[in-house]
Amino acid sequence: KHWRSYYKKEPVVVVDIDIENYLNELIKRLCAGAPAYARQFEYRVRLFSSDEFIARAERGGVIFISLGVLKNATSEDYMPSILAHEIGHIALRHSTAHETYNAMLVNEYVLVDSELEKKSEKISREQDINRKQLLEFLKRDCADRMHMWAAKFSAAQETEADIFGVRLMMAAGLDPRGLATFFSRL
Repeated sequence: KHWRSYYKKEPVVVVDIDIENYLNELIKRLCAGAPAYARQFEYRVRLFSSDEFIARAERGGVIFISLGVLKNATSEDYMPSILAHEIGHIALRHSTAHETYNAMLVNEYVLVDSELEKKSEKISREQDINRKQLLEFLKRDCADRMHMWAAKFSAAQETEADIFGVRLMMAAGLDPRGLATFFSRL
């Protein structure tokens, strides 16, 4: 489920220059020792108002952090751990992989739909009902495959982001054990 789907509209972005500057400085420190492919993004933090624990990396370098995450920060290594993990998702292009797979499934559905539409001029009412049933089946099948793919690859991507985050923290001279604390609280 996309994190923004928890809200009926866009989350309320909080403007707290001091906290955002602090977090953005942490990002700079973390990225100083990052591989070249990870440094090509302009990372920045955006805080938003929610007591829920949500940290989310968006394609292109934006990391959304809820106020609930900040409230749960229990040590100095906590926030760098979260940021390093989210930087990993961006650098490893995890959201792009999800979007690419989902686009392939949607294209598959559209292709079948258009082929059936071409043939619909010459079909009977009964065949049209069958066509609609087939399209409904294909929609459900595409949705099911999107969810199965997300479940399968999300776990692998979380592990990749963890490993990437630990390496970033070590390169920055920070204690990566904060990452374990972060995940034990989820």
